[in-house]
Amino acid sequence: FRRVLFRSTYRYDADGQRKLDRISEGESRRTASGDVQTVTTTSNSDVDGHLQVVAREVSDTKKISPEAQETKTTLYTPDGNGGFAASRQSEQSQKTSPDHTVEVKTTTLLPDGNGGWQLGEQKESTTKQDGKNRITEEHTSSPNSGGGLSESRTVERETENAAGEKVQTVESYSTDVLGESSDGALHLKQQVTTTQKKTPDGEVTETQIARPDPGNPSDGLQPAVKTKYTVLYGSSGAQQKTTTEA
Repeated sequence: FRRVLFRSTYRYDADGQRKLDRISEGESRRTASGDVQTVTTTSNSDVDGHLQVVAREVSDTKKISPEAQETKTTLYTPDGNGGFAASRQSEQSQKTSPDHTVEVKTTTLLPDGNGGWQLGEQKESTTKQDGKNRITEEHTSSPNSGGGLSESRTVERETENAAGEKVQTVESYSTDVLGESSDGALHLKQQVTTTQKKTPDGEVTETQIARPDPGNPSDGLQPAVKTKYTVLYGSSGAQQKTTTEA
């Protein structure tokens, strides 16, 4: 089958007139075997209102098995000579296990300046779903200025109890820790906890951010920022209130 997506973005000029800013057109074709090719073209509007193509992305997804697929994507941008040249490539493999665990590995390549390609980023993620509870672990590696690899890790946990209260915790790990020299190991640098719950009058969302104290990083995470967002429903409509504490 064939599917076409169209998206327009507008902006307002100095006179308050709405002007077309960007158009994105995407076309997907699926074969009988389940393979999909998607071509997305992005055009920006110049000062005279004429559209100029600034990017074209071609993505091919192939079904390896009922549980696995591979996607290769190439981004083309203007080369300055009236044509287009590949400016980024990525390869992604995705596998789903019988226990609903999804493993995704993505490798991004960038031009090396000599007509070849070099590693830009490598990302591996694993998502496990158990009812309304989900945990996602993501590990990212990318080259640094010293010729080695900079690494980071993110662990995201989502839970929901019988009362409908949702809790999301995102832990970020990095080899660089504020206030300490790098030892090459991953250290917890931030934890963001978001709680959403319904009340008899509306909804309340609380977000708390904890980070190490730069002066005493060995003391572990310390509360840094807390935000409370409240929505109250009434006959006159919804009332919103945000409170931030540092």
